[in-house]
Amino acid sequence: DNRQQIELALGGFEDTVEVGRDAQSAAADPNGGSLSTQLTADEIDALPDDPNDLLNQLVEMAGGAARVRIDGFNGGTLPSRDVIRSIRIVRDTFPAENHSAESDGIDIITQAGVGAIRGGFSTRVRDSVLSGDNPFVDVKAPERSQNFDANLGGTITPNKSSFSLFVGGRKQYDTPVATFTTIDGRKESRLLARRPNDGWNVNGMLDYALTTQHMLRVGYSQNQSERRNLGIGGFDLTERAYASESSGNQVRMQETGPIGANVFLNSRLQLRFNDSASIASLEAPTIRVLDSFTRGGAQVKGGRTQKDFELSSDLNYVRGIHTIRGGILIEGRHYRADDMSNYLGTHIF
Repeated sequence: DNRQQIELALGGFEDTVEVGRDAQSAAADPNGGSLSTQLTADEIDALPDDPNDLLNQLVEMAGGAARVRIDGFNGGTLPSRDVIRSIRIVRDTFPAENHSAESDGIDIITQAGVGAIRGGFSTRVRDSVLSGDNPFVDVKAPERSQNFDANLGGTITPNKSSFSLFVGGRKQYDTPVATFTTIDGRKESRLLARRPNDGWNVNGMLDYALTTQHMLRVGYSQNQSERRNLGIGGFDLTERAYASESSGNQVRMQETGPIGANVFLNSRLQLRFNDSASIASLEAPTIRVLDSFTRGGAQVKGGRTQKDFELSSDLNYVRGIHTIRGGILIEGRHYRADDMSNYLGTHIF
């Protein structure tokens, strides 16, 4: 035997491959990042809990004139922040499903509860004891704000159904200060009646798998708001007060899923019912003495009732690298208004 053993040293070798889309095709993709801004999970968590504050902040982020779409529905009541999966500000005004080319869009995608059933509760309190003094008046106006939020959600049947439920409420008040001139010509500052601002909202959602590929989503939301002693403060005295009430109900149904290997269908139905009303504390003409005081009634009454529905369906057909999109949109609205203002006249001196 003639055995030989040779050891050869191997030189180090390193190679890196970066995989990514072509820059030109990425810039032209309407679903890409060039024409939209995708909020991160941390940014969504930092948004306000109150749905009204959340809506105002998102519209301001989009430039002040954006149209909000929630799961493909136009407008409506914003859901709880806990069920929001993604928020995207879209600046592409040319897609076929966009019927408001004059403004940007805010696409909000929600999801029902996932995983085990769990919930949470939070409350916030702010009191005027921590507020500073107003340098323009010699009295301190008491105010208080208290909010609470509760949520519950999770999987009912694995791979079949899940739900989410949110309940929120607020109880607030402030105290307006009237600065006016008395009959004998003296300037006075006086605390007026408290101005309450109370309300609550409920939002529920249910996801149900009709088949392994088709999903049915049903959502319902209700909100109510009541405000009293509006229109007072400054030169307006207590008799100028009026109250305002509003309520809303919303039902949404959505069915999504593929048809065959090349077609995807997304169908939606939305029903909304809103009411609002105002009533004055005193029915009397308004007397306004410039830079002195304003007395008399607020002269507001009546309200508005709104009913509307939206039925839409989008169909996507994919053939190779090409996609053809078509759909139908049917909208209907019914308004009834009997609100009135300044029906007894205003006398200015």
